[in-house]
Amino acid sequence: MILSNALELNNKGVSLMTMNARGEGGARRNCGEEDDDDDATIQALTASLSAVQQDIRDLAGAEGQMTCCNVAMQQQQQQRHRSPIFLTHTVSDQSPTGGRLFIFTKAVEAIFCVDDTSASVKAEGMAPQRPIMDDAIACSACIIFNMALFYHLKSLRRVQAGEEDRAKAQQLYRLALQVMEPYASSLDTNNVLLLIRLASLNNLGCLKILNGELQEARSSFMGLMHLLNTVEEDLRLSPLSSSNCQFRAFLNESEWSGMTSNCLYVLFHIFVDAKTALAA
Repeated sequence: MILSNALELNNKGVSLMTMNARGEGGARRNCGEEDDDDDATIQALTASLSAVQQDIRDLAGAEGQMTCCNVAMQQQQQQRHRSPIFLTHTVSDQSPTGGRLFIFTKAVEAIFCVDDTSASVKAEGMAPQRPIMDDAIACSACIIFNMALFYHLKSLRRVQAGEEDRAKAQQLYRLALQVMEPYASSLDTNNVLLLIRLASLNNLGCLKILNGELQEARSSFMGLMHLLNTVEEDLRLSPLSSSNCQFRAFLNESEWSGMTSNCLYVLFHIFVDAKTALAA
């Protein structure tokens, strides 16, 4: 099935990331064990990204060769396709720094539901069937965001040696945003893309502050504030729509408040000593 291998590897990476962040059974691990766990996590996520990129290439190639046979094959693929169900998975229960800025620490998993008429799916209010390519792009953005979050959390575990990991996290958050850019018009119908855009802008801004890049941080949080205001207006006008109810399952009130507080702090605070914003 298209995307199944990519999502299986992504979910494996998310599971490993969660165990790494929390420690298995609360036991302390030495640096060697942490390094091995980190290697296994990023290997799974990297393999997942490679798999979804291959799926996208295959789909794009089929679309570019519009023979009767290919058209029929695409139609059959779409008929068999089941849009994945996206779920957030808490990696860390608290803001890792203990500082005043909120960091979104949920990774994104995705599963396929064999029977989309089941009671469990109806209870979750899942999105309707989407085109395969749209799902592939959404999966790609999820995986890239998860990789960014991995390096972000890793850099905070090892503050003194985290500069390289912070740089990787920033690059990947920006890449996740770039991947979604052509699909900006889908943000109102694809909640996982909206969530990743909000979380990427928020976390990227936090990293910029940690690096002392205040103007870049303000740019990220200005974009985040604009998006939050747009979503808030939509939620106010259509509070009971299935899409908005689903979005509330992705981003809870505490997380929404955390992002809003970040924006207010960064955009309206006079930066006397802004680099301490994330300090414990």
